[in-house]
Amino acid sequence: MQQLRKVETEINPDGRFSVSMGIAFARENEVNFEMLYSCADKALYYIKQNGKNSYHIFDIF
Repeated sequence: MQQLRKVETEINPDGRFSVSMGIAFARENEVNFEMLYSCADKALYYIKQNGKNSYHIFDIF
């Protein structure tokens, strides 16, 4: 996140920049793409509803 903010500051020093990310982890071959994508999407919406400008990790273990 800090690296993304650094890039934005270099490009547009007066601009505002925020990032919200949903991340999903699973062991290889335990879930299909659709399930992994759905979990990452849930993580993204969780962080958007709870503060924004951050990330949330959905662990599928």
